[in-house]
Amino acid sequence: MDDIRVSIRKRKQGQQGAAALEAILLTPVILMILYAIAQYSLIFVSIQMFNYAAEESLRESISYVDSNCYYAGSCDTTTLKSEIEESAKEVIKRYTEADSGLGKLFGQNLDTTWAENETTVSLFNVDVSEPGNICCKVTITYNYKKYPFLPSFGLPVPDELKSTATLNL
Repeated sequence: MDDIRVSIRKRKQGQQGAAALEAILLTPVILMILYAIAQYSLIFVSIQMFNYAAEESLRESISYVDSNCYYAGSCDTTTLKSEIEESAKEVIKRYTEADSGLGKLFGQNLDTTWAENETTVSLFNVDVSEPGNICCKVTITYNYKKYPFLPSFGLPVPDELKSTATLNL
């Protein structure tokens, strides 16, 4: 009976510190996984917000367009472009709850990034004889490489976040 107790004690003494060593080795891996989850969550949330802004700006801009614009092609495209862009900015401003300007998204000032990026509103000529024509296309681009929400630390992240919405007739 004593031999069994002695062998159990020796086995326990050989295992001392194993849990600490495992914790030391696994902690960086677990932290990197949590960091990657946070990084990609911020990216996906921002892409979803840009998608919503592009789609909602097209929905709101329909009130500025009449049947002459769609069918006769006699609308003022510069006014329509500015209305769509202002609608997109208002949606983003509501989302970020900004008092002035576009506000901040995860610590990045969107006023700076909007001015520097190729945020475009494209209007195409419409041929009503073909179904499914594209009338308007809104593309919102965020330069993630220049303005990241978090440092990438070697994680593969996109250079830009791009959202596009189209209005089909």
